Amino acid sequence: MMRDQLRDKAYYDKRIEIAESARLEALQGLRGYNDDGKTGCAADLCRYSNEIIFMRYSRGDAIEAMRDSVQKSYEILQLRRKVLDSVQIEERIRKMWENLDLGSLSRYLTTLAFMVALRFPAADILNALKVIGHVDEEDALLALAATYFGKEVPDVQNSKYPKAYGELVAMSRADAKEQPALLKKYVNRWYRLNRPVYWHDTHKGAEGAYVGYWCFDVALVVMLLGIDDSQAQDHPHYSSDLVRHYRQQVQSA
Repeated sequence: MMRDQLRDKAYYDKRIEIAESARLEALQGLRGYNDDGKTGCAADLCRYSNEIIFMRYSRGDAIEAMRDSVQKSYEILQLRRKVLDSVQIEERIRKMWENLDLGSLSRYLTTLAFMVALRFPAADILNALKVIGHVDEEDALLALAATYFGKEVPDVQNSKYPKAYGELVAMSRADAKEQPALLKKYVNRWYRLNRPVYWHDTHKGAEGAYVGYWCFDVALVVMLLGIDDSQAQDHPHYSSDLVRHYRQQVQSA
């Protein structure tokens, strides 16, 4: 059953096929390009893998059936790290590729949310956080995930992007009784607060750019902290069934 209401199944079938072909082409590019080109291919691989997860979810694919796409996204995070560690590039260019921008943070949180929901081993999730980086000093949401899975990290007070994620961080630190109402408030504001992200308003732009609007970043926090999400269940951007899948697995374990 389709989850997204703005595009039909045929749209997602076509776009997923295109993204998978583009991902394969980028993989091949890693073998043929120079070091500058390899860093770009690695970034493209992360983006394509993330878009496939978004689009499969939007299309209505069963969450368990998406495990292969999530595994691929995890593997590509590791591949990206190997590429960045091996290439010989100018330091200013390296810093550009290593920078945690809002779009890349959104992608990382999405992959982590699905790894958590599908109950990937804690060692894999910690390894994903290691290759992502930025945990110890830059972003409270990445630090929250690391802490949950047993890694000792500094108490990072906020996200690197407080306009987009400050309220989510505050909700994560609030009293449990206050969290459901804060969750509802944040989910209602999530799309507007994420205006600077590359995917914002893509449904109004060129055909093919849109992959769905889903706050997997919020679902990640809800799963990790066991927050009551009953007040957010019906919001069109909230992936309630991702959280439900995680909780059902925990209960049956």
